Amino acid sequence: MARECAWKCPYTGKGIDITQLLVESQFDIEHIIPLSRSLDDSYLNKTLCYHEENRNVKKNRTPYEAYSGDEEKYAKILANVSAFTGGSASAKLRRFKMTPEEVEEQLENFTTSQLNDTRYASKLASRYLGLLYGGITDRNGKKRINTVSGGITARCRDFSGLNNILGNGVKNRNDHRHHAIDAIVLALIDSKTVQKITNIIKTVENKYAFAESKLRTPEFIIPPSWDNFHNDVADLIGKVMASHRRSSRVRGALHAESIYGKEHIHPDWKSGKQEKAYRHVRKDLSDLDYKDINSIVDNAVKNAIRAKLLELDTTNLKVFQKPENLPEINGIPIKRVRIKQTANAFSIGSGKSQRLVMPAGYHHLAIVAELDKNGKEIKWTGEPVSMFKAYERKSNNLPLIKKEYGENRRFKFSLTQKDVIELDNEDGSRDFYLIRVIPDSLQISFVHLNDARKQTDIKKAREWYTAYPDTLRKRNCQKYIMTPLGILRRAND
Repeated sequence: MARECAWKCPYTGKGIDITQLLVESQFDIEHIIPLSRSLDDSYLNKTLCYHEENRNVKKNRTPYEAYSGDEEKYAKILANVSAFTGGSASAKLRRFKMTPEEVEEQLENFTTSQLNDTRYASKLASRYLGLLYGGITDRNGKKRINTVSGGITARCRDFSGLNNILGNGVKNRNDHRHHAIDAIVLALIDSKTVQKITNIIKTVENKYAFAESKLRTPEFIIPPSWDNFHNDVADLIGKVMASHRRSSRVRGALHAESIYGKEHIHPDWKSGKQEKAYRHVRKDLSDLDYKDINSIVDNAVKNAIRAKLLELDTTNLKVFQKPENLPEINGIPIKRVRIKQTANAFSIGSGKSQRLVMPAGYHHLAIVAELDKNGKEIKWTGEPVSMFKAYERKSNNLPLIKKEYGENRRFKFSLTQKDVIELDNEDGSRDFYLIRVIPDSLQISFVHLNDARKQTDIKKAREWYTAYPDTLRKRNCQKYIMTPLGILRRAND
């Protein structure tokens, strides 16, 4: 890859030597179209990039999105890529030039390819089941293993009336239990049903609006399999609890990419008294929110930014993504600023290589009860364990879950993402919830166990819940674990 780009970073033009690349790690292997969007981890989507440029400038953007606003710089980048050698050079240049529309088109083509792969996977699954259970067809030539298209499954789900269990006549994808309903629908489908549905759709849809057809009466196409069928299925679905794959493995980034400065003490501007210790961190101006302006260290920079926002009549700092909108001091544009943050940073490395960083994420939160002199629980607190700390424990052959917290403290259980808890509700009932976020602030976020909506939609519906450890105590929190057979059992790990 270094030979391909002539030992030069295509983004910055910085020269690359073997020590910087392999020992000092000053250059990253970078995805041209971000991996999170393209899912393309091939060599054709990779190049080298100076680490500061990759992490603080390009970030999770395509080259066009990150640099096209600066025509001169973008032209230099494309010139550098045009000089690539090897069989992948033209394919990489095309990716460097791709507009957002072209990226979306590529993603759509990728989705189509995935659908074809799904059809092929269905064929392989049929063959495998046939090997296990005596063939796809029986001795009389009757097919006993069928694959059904999504369209037929949807019609059957509609015609059987099962869409009414979780939704009002339509499939409700906001509830994980729709998968259970799909499984019941598939059990109802046989070759005769498929043929009947197909023939009716062909004859009816050309005559009048299918949505208004009397044929949508559920029992007309697929009658109930037994008396009280729909009520029985509804009762069954009401008892289903979605299983979520949780992982206690220690993997992922051990710390955030931002490097923090030394600790500072700033006087409180209201009282003049010394306040909390802060650390300084540099950030791109366009990545800040309006409220972050108050945290900018340099007052002259702060005032220049406010004046420019007033001039542009906006409070959205995204306007500074365009170079012509950048505020200036003495003719010098402000692109990055130092802000102060209360940060529990920890050090990595030693000597000249020592750096202060923040945890990238948390492995789990230990829930610990504080006891009175009689051993009665009076309060629950939380002990967050970062991924870095978990890795340290593992490396030192220590238990990942610490259970001894000294006198007058008792370990209750650990919580991590995708754990299941049961809580009291205001009406006296109890419900199961799924842990979604374990932050360092101890404010745990959770949702109803079967809720399949996106985070933004759940929050809009005001069903994204948060609580501190002691609130969980007051709601009689109990942790559960789901067995491979789908049975919930109490857990105290």
